[in-house]
Amino acid sequence: MSEKTVMAETWNFSPWKPPPKFQKTVLNNGVGLNIPQEGAVCSVTLESQDTVLLPLVRGGSPETVELTVGEADTEIEQILDSCVRTMKAGEVCALRFCLDDDKIHRRTEIHQQCPVENTEESCNLDFPHAVNVKLEKFTEVPGIWQLQPEEKLQRASHHKDVGVKLFQKQETRAAFIRFSKAMKYIVSLEHDYSQQKQQFSSDTNFKNLKLLCHLNMAACQLKCKKFDLVVKNCTEALKIDPQCVKALYRRGSALLALQDYDQAKKDLEKAHELNPIDTAIVRQLKELKINVKKYDNKLAHGLKKLFS
Repeated sequence: MSEKTVMAETWNFSPWKPPPKFQKTVLNNGVGLNIPQEGAVCSVTLESQDTVLLPLVRGGSPETVELTVGEADTEIEQILDSCVRTMKAGEVCALRFCLDDDKIHRRTEIHQQCPVENTEESCNLDFPHAVNVKLEKFTEVPGIWQLQPEEKLQRASHHKDVGVKLFQKQETRAAFIRFSKAMKYIVSLEHDYSQQKQQFSSDTNFKNLKLLCHLNMAACQLKCKKFDLVVKNCTEALKIDPQCVKALYRRGSALLALQDYDQAKKDLEKAHELNPIDTAIVRQLKELKINVKKYDNKLAHGLKKLFS
């Protein structure tokens, strides 16, 4: 028996590093050297009294569930997925974790209470949920670096399609993770073909998939008000298709929010020229006009005060 604590991080919309979302303490070491790769089917036994793990764990008794690495979409499933990726067959660990809702309550408590000095008590506040996890077995699958280009393209398409369904259900965070995974395979594909000195730019399926991933990530970031990242993804999309109305509209909307009115006007007017009947573009142009007028009036008022 041995104990080793591992801090792990999970994805966050923010461009900076997110805080740890779980703490893993190894209770029994596993066997072998391999750990589950993306796509591996894992048999996992969970034991917990924590109600947030329902329906994965019922009544506190051990439950054996099947998880496919990389296919988690709920917040709890993503934490379990991240944990399992670090485990060997037969390994047992104590997993403590927090959810996004816990962070909101924790910030409130910090303002209301004195700092907690006891390390164990502090850990329980930071990671209020607990479950024991045993990785019974997992299927051996190739890592991303071992996949053929066709397999990478297929996986990228799969994650993109799942992401679209999640986005339609307003599950923006989970959708973004799927689009990001799709982009990971696209980047790997580009590296493969550059190494082989082959051009993939003529492949319509690849170009369309890359375009859609950039557009879809921008749509998620627009909903979360990450406007600078929207501009970056739409700019990449426009490198693939300079006439892409969605990229022009979303970048124009982000630039409008960033108060870069000149560039926003260029994008939105070009989008309107390409698709004059799109009511969303018309609304943004009206919003742009109102904002520019407010800005000009504010500037004029400031100059008047300065020289009066």
